[in-house]
Amino acid sequence: MKVRESLLKYISPKVPVEVRRDAARLFSSGSSAQDVQVEGAEKLTTADRLTILFILSFDSDPETSKEAATGFAAFDTGELATALADKLDPRLLRSLISLHSDDAELHTLIADNPGADATVKELVAAKVGAQEAVAGPESKEGPESSEEPEEEEEGSIYKRLQKMNAAEKIKLGLTGGKAERGLLINDANKIVSNAVLKNPRITDGEIIMLVNSKTASDEVLRMIARNREWVKNPQVKIGLITNPKTPLPIAMRFLDYIEKRELAKIAKSKNVSSVLSSNAMRKMERMR
Repeated sequence: MKVRESLLKYISPKVPVEVRRDAARLFSSGSSAQDVQVEGAEKLTTADRLTILFILSFDSDPETSKEAATGFAAFDTGELATALADKLDPRLLRSLISLHSDDAELHTLIADNPGADATVKELVAAKVGAQEAVAGPESKEGPESSEEPEEEEEGSIYKRLQKMNAAEKIKLGLTGGKAERGLLINDANKIVSNAVLKNPRITDGEIIMLVNSKTASDEVLRMIARNREWVKNPQVKIGLITNPKTPLPIAMRFLDYIEKRELAKIAKSKNVSSVLSSNAMRKMERMR
């Protein structure tokens, strides 16, 4: 398992056992820096802390491994969501799936993690399928659509999707063609729509259409905003800023990365929030 070099001073077998024990105690949920002093701990991210606990849970020292395993299992779910925004090792992600087998929202975040490999995604899909079987058959109405598919092929796909369970939709989202992606991206199940964004065949044109779509969910827009390649495109940045579904902190962040003429348009626009237009105006004034 590859880890950042800065974490080795807490987890390496060469580090004194007392240091590893202290790290396991400090980074366990509910501990505080006042309880145990560990050098450099305040600079670590939530993902770092989770990774340290996971690795130390396999430590050769029984006291360290027990403390770390307990801390990993009890890690606060709110902090888990924060940690899952960063790339995590697939083995760690698989452990989280096992520990939180009934948490559908957490499964969505795990499947979306940049470190999630095919095995992780298959495990999530299997969990979703099992949960769906317990909950009962899916509604036959399918996702709402404001207009009928224009092409016969798309209409056929639409009917096929209505008969699929969530696990089947996730797999299709990861591998399907453009027509299938266009329908699945609007699925009410977040894991399904996010699977579409993981599809290697998705194009920049589709992403631009999504960021400008008023029907795109805030979760889809969040996922797009996290992708460094997509947000290099100026049209994607503008779409994220001006789409009312984009979470405000994300839209605000992209104001720093657009050209002056686009900033001027947003400053004068009545179609964006007043917070955005005011901030755009202030940035314009600082440029003078």
